[in-house]
Amino acid sequence: EKAVISINAVNALISACGRSGRADMAVKLLNEMPVRFQCIPDAQTYKFAIIAANQAEKRRKRQEKMGVARINKGSLQWWEVALSLLRRMKEDGLKPDKQVYSSVISACESDGQWQRALGVLRSMSVTTGGEIP
Repeated sequence: EKAVISINAVNALISACGRSGRADMAVKLLNEMPVRFQCIPDAQTYKFAIIAANQAEKRRKRQEKMGVARINKGSLQWWEVALSLLRRMKEDGLKPDKQVYSSVISACESDGQWQRALGVLRSMSVTTGGEIP
């Protein structure tokens, strides 16, 4: 039987996953929301998942620098996840706020993806008419 849980409860869980270093679980929960919890992701849901991806990217880069993490060029990078979530958020008709844009730009910057970061900045400018939401 499928559980019906409030959007606020799922958002709190996604936020907690991100703060606990489980960005993978945060994104999984977001993806499973409609089927598993009978609720649709809102702007807060995406924000918490994007923040989790940004934190995971920063953690990955720190570990790489310390020699703790292996550099695996074939694996998905968290900055890519953040970009994908931003795209999905917009496709769902939701408006990203400045914290969402900042987190996506920061995730891109962490991996040296400055062209992607500039692209996000440009899209923010076009979407908002030059105003930061």
